[in-house]
Amino acid sequence: DYSRAYMVNEAAVNGVFSVSVTTSILAVEPDNGFNSASGFGDIILGTKSILLDCELLQAAFQFKTYLPTGNFNKGLSTGHTSLE
Repeated sequence: DYSRAYMVNEAAVNGVFSVSVTTSILAVEPDNGFNSASGFGDIILGTKSILLDCELLQAAFQFKTYLPTGNFNKGLSTGHTSLE
């Protein structure tokens, strides 16, 4: 069992580019006898940009970076940096 609460902050510039920061608080209760834990999870940094904007079609590009800020020994983080 786990519970997670997210907080997403996003700021846009001229409606064409935006930057976001996502933080989470996580509570983990494993079934296999390990101790339960709670605390901060990974931080996700993201950017979005509109590549094409016309009346019929809108195309965008999104890039996210997952930073391992949580304690991976307690199951609160993946323990590695990921790019998406």
